[in-house]
Amino acid sequence: MPSQRIDLDAVEIIRSAANLEKIAESLEADLARFDTTVGVVIPPRDEVSVAAIQAANKTASVFRIDATGGVGEIRRVAAALRVHAEAVMAADTDSAGVLRA
Repeated sequence: MPSQRIDLDAVEIIRSAANLEKIAESLEADLARFDTTVGVVIPPRDEVSVAAIQAANKTASVFRIDATGGVGEIRRVAAALRVHAEAVMAADTDSAGVLRA
């Protein structure tokens, strides 16, 4: 029979949130480098070249927007983990105080 108990290590959850924040920072730095290196700047010579350049640049732009949104989502998950872990720690402290009284 499965256990009905939930065990949380709030300290480990906070550490995991900090690691997620580091990942987000790293991705953000990579995106900053990406912004300066991606984009087709070769002068077009015909309609096909113009269309290919526009498609490549649009794809790069969409990728940047999506990736930036992903960084924001990672940060939101990290923040939610921190908030919930801190709430668990506060509840544990309150419970311990009640038991001591």
